[in-house]
Amino acid sequence: MDQNNIVLGSESSEINIKAFLSRIWENKLYFLICVPACLIVAYLYTKYAAPTYEVATSLLMDVSASSRTIGTDQNSAEAIGTIDAEKNLVNEIGVIKSFNLIAKTVEELGFNVSYHTKDGLKKREEYGYFPFEVVQNETSSQAIDILYHVEILSESEYRLNVDAGEFYVYNPSTKSSREVKQSLEFSGTYQFGQEVLHDFFRFTIKKPSYRVSMAEFKGIDLFFSLHSIEDLAQAYIDKLDVAQSDLQGSIIQMIIRGEVVQKEEDFLNALTKNYIQSQLDRRKSVGSGQIDYIRESLTQVGENLNTAERELENYRRSRGAINISRTATLSLDRINALEGEKGKLELNNLYYKSVLEELKDTSGINSVVMPSTQGINDPVLNDALVELRKKYAKRNRDAQFKGEKSMDIISLDKEISQARKTIADNITSLVKQSEMTLDEKSRQIGSETSKLSRLPSNERNLVKLERDRDSYANTFNYLKQQLTKIEIAQVNEMPDTQVIDKPRMQGDGPVAPQKMLILLLGLLVGMFIPLGFIVVSSSVSEHILTIDQIERYAGIPVASSIGHFGMDKYGKIIDEHKWKLVESFRDLSASLQFLLPNSQNNIIGVTSTIPGEGKTFCATNLGMIFAEGGKKILLVDTDLRNPSLVEDIERVKGKGLVNYLRGEIEFINEIIYEHEEIENLHYIPTYPIDGNPHKLLTSPKLKTILNDLRDEYDYIIFDSPPIGLVSDYLLISKYFDIHLFVVRRKYSKLQYLHDIDKIRQRGNLQNMYIIFNDVKDDAFKYGYNNYEYRDSRKIKDIKKKIRK
Repeated sequence: MDQNNIVLGSESSEINIKAFLSRIWENKLYFLICVPACLIVAYLYTKYAAPTYEVATSLLMDVSASSRTIGTDQNSAEAIGTIDAEKNLVNEIGVIKSFNLIAKTVEELGFNVSYHTKDGLKKREEYGYFPFEVVQNETSSQAIDILYHVEILSESEYRLNVDAGEFYVYNPSTKSSREVKQSLEFSGTYQFGQEVLHDFFRFTIKKPSYRVSMAEFKGIDLFFSLHSIEDLAQAYIDKLDVAQSDLQGSIIQMIIRGEVVQKEEDFLNALTKNYIQSQLDRRKSVGSGQIDYIRESLTQVGENLNTAERELENYRRSRGAINISRTATLSLDRINALEGEKGKLELNNLYYKSVLEELKDTSGINSVVMPSTQGINDPVLNDALVELRKKYAKRNRDAQFKGEKSMDIISLDKEISQARKTIADNITSLVKQSEMTLDEKSRQIGSETSKLSRLPSNERNLVKLERDRDSYANTFNYLKQQLTKIEIAQVNEMPDTQVIDKPRMQGDGPVAPQKMLILLLGLLVGMFIPLGFIVVSSSVSEHILTIDQIERYAGIPVASSIGHFGMDKYGKIIDEHKWKLVESFRDLSASLQFLLPNSQNNIIGVTSTIPGEGKTFCATNLGMIFAEGGKKILLVDTDLRNPSLVEDIERVKGKGLVNYLRGEIEFINEIIYEHEEIENLHYIPTYPIDGNPHKLLTSPKLKTILNDLRDEYDYIIFDSPPIGLVSDYLLISKYFDIHLFVVRRKYSKLQYLHDIDKIRQRGNLQNMYIIFNDVKDDAFKYGYNNYEYRDSRKIKDIKKKIRK
């Protein structure tokens, strides 16, 4: 493509912005309607929406459980935490937001019944002060999440009204809900304290224990609603925010939002109380399991110690006083130390094997004693067992609501199975290591025992008996010491968590709705609705839709608008559309006769920016209208890259323009064809060629055609190549007396107008006009009849002539 080519899309962003602003101005009525309407809706929302408050509390976690550590020096090795000695803040946050803990809290507080008032359009939830109380029957199903309207008739009587569409019924015994797809209408008069019985609800409404001033509720509608504990607990889990105040600290902040400050404060108070109590209960449960395990071991070791002491006493009595030598004493001390180490290893081994047995039975997982309580410093095993307990607890909770066959439970079972296998493999490895160490201790004991075997028999037997007694005594003392530590820790009721900030409202007022923000959003929505309509309906960023856009961006006048036409099912133009189409081309032909008053200036160039805008359609129909009006017309197809003129008139077999320009035909009349139906309509067809057609279009033969035929025809119409893709049109444009650019509604892009205007400003072409094609409704009549342009030639005189 040479330097004369036009590159479309230049400065397209500027065109799009101008077009967009233009469309906004054209549709300003939408903004004048939408913006005030949205602002009014936003204002009404802020006025009648129930305010939401934020309530918070803070907890201090003793993550190391130092408050319950046994020993005077907490940094020494003797400072041993006995029960749940280490806490993980992330895990504790999970415990606080656990379903079971929150469900227990909302049930204790009686949140399954909520009370409401309605005064005009204002609705609000009431808490702690209401003219009546509702007591549910815990064994009966209840219609939940609907409004029960209560009208107080007297001090002792009220009327209950229920009017609901489809609703849910909650069964507390199975903790499940079912949908009832029918309406519920009920009305009845009852005495306060009288039980209300119905197929879908059963409860008693009574007067509250405190005195209520009915004047405060005069003229206000009273309602209550029932809820399932499960749904209520999930709702509180969703709106409760629990997080660390500082990643470096151990303070946890709990924040919740609700309509009633006192209700949310009560909830946080009860939740923290239940959480702290659950810590104490868990400590007691774990401690009880540890105590039972050690006491059982103490009983067995104590019996063995008593037996060893009796045997030693009997031997001394029967043999008399026997002195133990220095060698025997050293060996005996060494054996006692080794026996103590061996006993601890055996105790650990027994613990490992007991855990392996517990892992085989899922119901016994909660009774597994943590290794830290046995003096086993293995944080990996300790954390793995804690995590396994949590998985079992989560599974048992979820299974109640999701069912044993749900995908979540199946997935959780796989996780539990893998965790159990990992723990079992770890413990098996520990058992093997322990047994290897026991074998080494046994070998060392055997070595020391062999030294004792060389002693006299009386001394040797005495050493053996004392060794057995000392071994059992050491083990017994060790277990007794561990038992004492656990019992002291269990007696200690000091929790690891303390409330440092009681629940209280944050800020000076509600956090929602935020009036200024809602009004701002209303303003933005009011603006975005018409903006979205403009963008979606008009594709303003791309296509030409109205003549107004052409006026603003083309910089050249519109010669005429061509009407849109539709086809029937047989492929024929609808009669009504045919009339509009013919009328629009008549307007175009009339305008051109005034624009070309000199019969010698009769050559018309018709082009477009890209294919598909209708240049051939307009050129052909314009020629037909002229011919039907008695004018002698010649149509010339100079689009050597993509000719289409022949297809629009009829199929022609023979030579065309290309043959003449190449010199294959001597006389021009050989390529001029007559239309079979329309008199005075002639045309010169062509066919596509390979390569660049510039050489043919610059041939002097083309000028010869015009010189020879200009006087013979009233108008010569050139169907020319699109100007936006190739430079062919600019090569032949010097022969044209007028240039018609065809743009098509919803097809041609706005930047094309800008590029056409640039051609005008550079002075490449003169006498340029636009044909607006495919226009719907009455706009097709638009042309010089009602178009005003500041550079036009005596438009007022032309209008007068057209009217005549």
